[in-house]
Amino acid sequence: MNSNKAVFDSLRNNLKVHYDGKRFSYKSKHDLKDKSQLLVLIRKFPEGIAVIDLKDAYPNVMDDLQALKAVGQIWLLSNFDSQEDIAYPNDPRMVIKVDDDLKQLFPRD
Repeated sequence: MNSNKAVFDSLRNNLKVHYDGKRFSYKSKHDLKDKSQLLVLIRKFPEGIAVIDLKDAYPNVMDDLQALKAVGQIWLLSNFDSQEDIAYPNDPRMVIKVDDDLKQLFPRD
């Protein structure tokens, strides 16, 4: 790569490649370590963040996305235009717990 300037410059300017002066290495778009950091990042993007941008953050990120979805902390929705999944934060201020006595006051059909 050092002998081919075009390849060298292309790698050096690539956002997903880190060059330390001696060698190139891959770096993920978002530097995340675990599910809690993943949730913080998703909450920073109320308009949604593409799952493809998160896939390489750490090895089990997809499992953590599904776990966050299962407990209602995020929404995973498909974008039909691009066929990509988008992760949206679920507003934590809106979690409502309803008392069983209160539920009995409202008829269910």
